[in-house]
Amino acid sequence: KDFIYQVCSHYLESNKNGDYAANVKTIWTKIQTTYTALYNWYKSSDTYHLIGLLLWLKEYKSRDFDKERRNLLIQELMREYSSVSKDNFVIHLKKQIAKIIHVKDSIKKNDNLIPWGLEHINYNDDALQVIRILVTFNVEDIRRQPAESSRFPFHLLRDYRITSLEHIHPQNLILDNIKLDTIRQWLEVKEDSLRNLKKYEHYSDDIAQLKDWMKDEASYKEHEDNAREIIHKIDKQFDDLANMKEEQMHTLYNMALVDKYLNAALSNHLLDKKRSILRAYHEGKKTYVLPATRKAFSKHYSPVNESNMLPKLWAEADRKAYFSAIKTVYDDFNSYYSKD
Repeated sequence: KDFIYQVCSHYLESNKNGDYAANVKTIWTKIQTTYTALYNWYKSSDTYHLIGLLLWLKEYKSRDFDKERRNLLIQELMREYSSVSKDNFVIHLKKQIAKIIHVKDSIKKNDNLIPWGLEHINYNDDALQVIRILVTFNVEDIRRQPAESSRFPFHLLRDYRITSLEHIHPQNLILDNIKLDTIRQWLEVKEDSLRNLKKYEHYSDDIAQLKDWMKDEASYKEHEDNAREIIHKIDKQFDDLANMKEEQMHTLYNMALVDKYLNAALSNHLLDKKRSILRAYHEGKKTYVLPATRKAFSKHYSPVNESNMLPKLWAEADRKAYFSAIKTVYDDFNSYYSKD
């Protein structure tokens, strides 16, 4: 309970030089200097967001970034802050962030060197880096706002664990070791989506056949190959309507961050339905929807043209505009990247 007293007492006892008053003045100056620095960090939108982001990036999925390591980082930042100008301190923070989110231009895969970089990084090969880049994108969305009072809620990012990767355009059903109930739920969503897109009549016979095969496990097992063909056929219809290519499905062109419960609720619905679910969860305080996630599902980044008039689909123009916005933020940080 008397921790602060003990710290001050220890400092004063270990720095005896015959001038007690001078030692008191020294420790009080340290307290004032540290408090002023922390206050300035919070008041400045740049330092608030960049330090908050750096701490989150350091701690996420890191087993050894404990409380002690966090304190050491704060101390290192305090030393840097007191020795350089404010502009150079911001540059220092950006360099530290750039080291963490940097993506190599090429990687080795199956003994071959293949193109990599921001365009190719994906959910399957490096989900961690995709999450880091999307969190950075969301923090920057608020940092770059003109209102100085805007603050990214890092506590909500942690409390709700908003690190689940959601496919904006629904990914195709993975049928290996899948439960029959999961396929039934998928089909229910797809039926509704086909009706909304006025495409149901093209698949009504296939759907009726699929339902008949799915009446029980034995029947589905007997007709599994044919059932898979119909499932792939229906999934392909949505991919074709959105002009979605498999190579973009799991990349930053098609990924957003939500919490795991919202991820499950969004399921395989079309974009407009997902948008309604997002709004309901956010307004009902079941979660916090990140600013860039909310904007993506509302087609905020998309050009105002014919493509943007398709509210149910995440079309090619939408994906390009969204990726371009992410790339702008990434490129800004990456310009500070150094291997040293």
